[in-house]
Amino acid sequence: MPQSDPFIYPLRLMHPAPAIDDGWEDASWQPVPALSVAHFRPESSAHRPRTRVKLAWDAHHIYGLFKVEDRFIRCVHTTFQAPVYRDSCVEFFVQPRRDKGYFNFEFNCGGALLASYVTDPRRTPEGLAARQAFDSVAARLLKAFEIDLVAL
Repeated sequence: MPQSDPFIYPLRLMHPAPAIDDGWEDASWQPVPALSVAHFRPESSAHRPRTRVKLAWDAHHIYGLFKVEDRFIRCVHTTFQAPVYRDSCVEFFVQPRRDKGYFNFEFNCGGALLASYVTDPRRTPEGLAARQAFDSVAARLLKAFEIDLVAL
């Protein structure tokens, strides 16, 4: 996959934190600008439903809310770390430091999560060249990055 210039979406500070069930039109999300998703993996299908996301942060969390308008939905996987990329899903990538790997969070339309820490995104027949499932090791890495992010 050819490298492109990084896309920067400045995150808005969110205070107070949104409720877990706050929706797209609720007051907590109203001041957060929406970003249209326009970057797709080359190996994905040609189907491109209208997809937007709102992202925000506070001292302890990153908040995200996707809105996908699609009439073709697939939702089979329901458990943590299931292969949700086989369902209707969205992805969120975060790279706390340019010289390190990145976190990949994939959610299907039912809310199931597949999370990993990727240090080498090259594609191999088995998948990514170097990827750790989000287990206790990656959780410790995320905690370390979170501490560093808060300190900035």
